[in-house]
Amino acid sequence: MKFERINQYCRESATPYLSGIFATYVVALFSQYMWPTKVIFLSQNLSLILLFCGMAICTALWLLYVPSGRWSSDFWWIAGAWASLWTVSMIFSIVHKDLFSLTAILTPVPLLLLALKRPSLLSSLRAGDVFVCLVIGVALLSQLFVIVGVKTPEFQSWNRWPFVLDIVGPLGRWSGPFGNVNYAGPIGAFIFTFGLIRFKWKRAIFCGAGAVFVFLSDSRNAMFMLAVGLCVFIAVSPSNYTHLRLKWLRTVPLAAVVTAALIYVLSFDPTLNGRTPVWRVFVELWQTSPIIGVGGTGISNAIERGSLQAWANHGHNMLFDPATRYGVFGVLALSALILVVGVVVVRSFRRGFRDPTILFAVFIAGGISDNLVDWRYVGIHAVPLILTAILAAIWLSEHDKQIQQAAVRL
Repeated sequence: MKFERINQYCRESATPYLSGIFATYVVALFSQYMWPTKVIFLSQNLSLILLFCGMAICTALWLLYVPSGRWSSDFWWIAGAWASLWTVSMIFSIVHKDLFSLTAILTPVPLLLLALKRPSLLSSLRAGDVFVCLVIGVALLSQLFVIVGVKTPEFQSWNRWPFVLDIVGPLGRWSGPFGNVNYAGPIGAFIFTFGLIRFKWKRAIFCGAGAVFVFLSDSRNAMFMLAVGLCVFIAVSPSNYTHLRLKWLRTVPLAAVVTAALIYVLSFDPTLNGRTPVWRVFVELWQTSPIIGVGGTGISNAIERGSLQAWANHGHNMLFDPATRYGVFGVLALSALILVVGVVVVRSFRRGFRDPTILFAVFIAGGISDNLVDWRYVGIHAVPLILTAILAAIWLSEHDKQIQQAAVRL
């Protein structure tokens, strides 16, 4: 009887297969953190094997699911743009003889599964909940392993919050299981923003955990992302949420954050923590091969020559990095994806759905001074964009808005 109930649930809901996809990336990340050199099969490490096994399980769950509706053309534009970007990235990686993981061949799988069987809005939001809970869970688990001595925390400079030293003494910037403080902070900003669009206990836990991630990582980029997310939430929320009835008044916090960021950069950090010199070198590299770029190999050669420091192995900007790696083709492919997702998000907002707008704004804000996604793969930093895109596309595909509104509040 219990098995029949589970089978029935998998047939009626896309939550199992979509949650499984998101969970696969989190589990693979954590296994890479715990056992980075663990070889399992044919000289492949554990995280790679888990990714393949996870996708196989998700495909089995997907086969059980019976969708109740079809996509509108909006999702097909998104899927096509993402597939094109992946294709360009892979082709030029091969041309430049860049190294890449076998997991790159898994990138089209979630796109294909989603394209063939549309999840409901409720299933997608619940899958987002599962993803966020798992990320918080592995972060807590990584700290537990540090406390008991199983793992040694990686020191990546001291926390720069001015009052922390007076309260707890010297505190290292936290990277958790994410490998770098500049990866830990942005995922915290997404968790905080996702919490804003959820309700009751989810909002409290997600916003609290996200804020802690951002605080402990001490990532300026993540702080900006969090501030943008909060301000856009205020700007697009109904007046009964914000108690600000004048529409123009709700844009004041966002304008204030942008202005404060500009003043801070111009007055105290004109190089954006060393990013502008990196951008200059990446532009110079792009100019040597503007059509096809120089690839990861060209960037590595620049580091060996001393033109770039070792930490600058990527462009620290959403557009500079693909332009340098894959040339005009790469930046056009990424621009097309961002443009298509942006159009779909705006259309969903004009039809009464604000949540994708908030998530999309945070993703774009994070791309100004960092590039968090290697477009050959899907990882935890690509999940926010996937979730944003499918939420907006589902809203435009579903005609019964009363059901959609009810799902959003669950």
